[in-house]
Amino acid sequence: MRLVPHWLIFLLLLPTACVTKVDPVEPGLGGRIVLPSANQGGQGGSAAGQGGGENAGEAGQGGDAGTAGDGGSAGDGGDAGIGGEGGTAGTAGIAGTAGTAETGGSAGGGAGGADAGAGGSAGTSIQPTDPEDKAATLAHLVTACDHPLDDTFYAAATPPNPWSTTERGSIVRCGYDRLIPLQEIQDHLTEQGGSEVPVFTAVHRLRTVYWTEDSFGKPILTSATFFLPEQRLAKGSAPLVVLAHGSVGVADKCAPSRESPEGFHKDWRTLAYKLAGRGWVALMPDYPGLGTPGAHAWMLSTEEGHSLLDATRAARKLTKPGFLSSKNMIIGHSQGGHAAISAQALHGAYGAEGDLAAVLAYAPVWFSQASWGALMTSTAVSLKLNSASALASSVIYFAGHTAQLDGEDKVSELFLPDRESDIRNFLLGQCWQDITNPEKWPASLQPALAPSPGKGGGELYAQLYTSKVGTCGLTGSCSDPLAATWRQRWANDRPPPDTKIPLVIWGGDLDASVVPGRLQCGLDRLKAQGAPLSACAAKGAAHSDILVKTHAWVEEYLRWKLLDALPPAACPNYETEIPVKCATPPTNSLKPEDP
Repeated sequence: MRLVPHWLIFLLLLPTACVTKVDPVEPGLGGRIVLPSANQGGQGGSAAGQGGGENAGEAGQGGDAGTAGDGGSAGDGGDAGIGGEGGTAGTAGIAGTAGTAETGGSAGGGAGGADAGAGGSAGTSIQPTDPEDKAATLAHLVTACDHPLDDTFYAAATPPNPWSTTERGSIVRCGYDRLIPLQEIQDHLTEQGGSEVPVFTAVHRLRTVYWTEDSFGKPILTSATFFLPEQRLAKGSAPLVVLAHGSVGVADKCAPSRESPEGFHKDWRTLAYKLAGRGWVALMPDYPGLGTPGAHAWMLSTEEGHSLLDATRAARKLTKPGFLSSKNMIIGHSQGGHAAISAQALHGAYGAEGDLAAVLAYAPVWFSQASWGALMTSTAVSLKLNSASALASSVIYFAGHTAQLDGEDKVSELFLPDRESDIRNFLLGQCWQDITNPEKWPASLQPALAPSPGKGGGELYAQLYTSKVGTCGLTGSCSDPLAATWRQRWANDRPPPDTKIPLVIWGGDLDASVVPGRLQCGLDRLKAQGAPLSACAAKGAAHSDILVKTHAWVEEYLRWKLLDALPPAACPNYETEIPVKCATPPTNSLKPEDP
């Protein structure tokens, strides 16, 4: 009699999750192999506070802010000042006295000067540009930045010849997009539960295309959005924040820089607006192949990481000397958390322009990438673990990696011949809100979502992949050459971290996408490999609203690392506040050579 593995017995005892129409989220992998797409929940509420201390004084126009009360940022319900003459002070920072408001409006904040009201910044001057003056913004650039924002903007280009490392980040095109009004920023943050994030400035939105390197060290294009606030926090040269967005889909129209009506904009706008609207200069790459020619290889560490590191070069090649300081920080969410940690890991060998002061990742997908192979198996089917979100994620992972590493002509070998057309047109052709919605799947793909034997990944993938690669992903039995190839790729997509660059990870206890147990897998691996890690808990936060619920602490951390302010208090410890164990299968190896 063949014994059943203990983890399989555990899985069999778990309840079956039903598939419903919900808000799109990143792939959910829970204590089971997957969870269905789940409502991200946790709507409303203010930015996370650090105790009490709402008692910051009011400041008249150009006046001094009062002294912060005991404790730190106000908790839920505390007021966040958004300016106006003599307005109410913003949320108090952790202890200390707020600095002088430079240009009117109320100043909040204590140590680190976090959460100032609009028009004033605690302890930091705001550098104004002419309101709504496009010319004033473009004056900071070394190029006219007037390329038409049509399909030619994203077209192929001839790389520098010969190619060398000095060409990384070289600008190919730049075009002015629009001014994002302050009201638009406020409205979006309010919709996402961040009404108390004290944004205070409109933001100029530019697009650029620059050179980065693929997994083979060859030049490849990536497009990006450059956010230039009308009022900047920095006194003099501004630090650069590189933003890594979460999953949006892999079709060109899904690229955040394009802002297509068909795109998925909710999470990346929250990430960008809450920072740029607070005066931080930011560049957000789309990642290679997303918008630009070629396939986007979702979760391919080398290309994601290179594009973020080269963003530090591109921003300085785009702007005049002195506009940006030498300091950088990378911040990513979900897929972008994976990209951000990849950049941290690759920094030592690949480098950046300036100093990478720290990396911060919200709900990063840093669990084993073998998970996408495990979803192919009959075990996943029998346990009724397949969902639209998980299966779509598996498909875009394998299709993108195959196209980039083996060639586009090899992608057809992945799928059943009678499914390939719909897979390409829908799962690889639509954006996140559609491909994660089971009600929108084409009829030919619907059987993959049915909770009955013979469905799931077996309805999408060729038998060779389900039997060899799928088994490898689930059990670690990878003797077949094809399986061994993918095993190495899964390992490569969780490279060992840099042991010198500070890494901060935030996770929420209500996250139904990167659930606590899956996040713990990533934390365990990073700690075992020597990452200088701070793991932070956001109680009451789901996958999307973690971006706004942690704003107060993250703002102070940014000011500490980039503007030489005082450090924030220690964040709530993830393992103390959210005590869970790593969720398996697949096995979460702590060794770099394993997936």
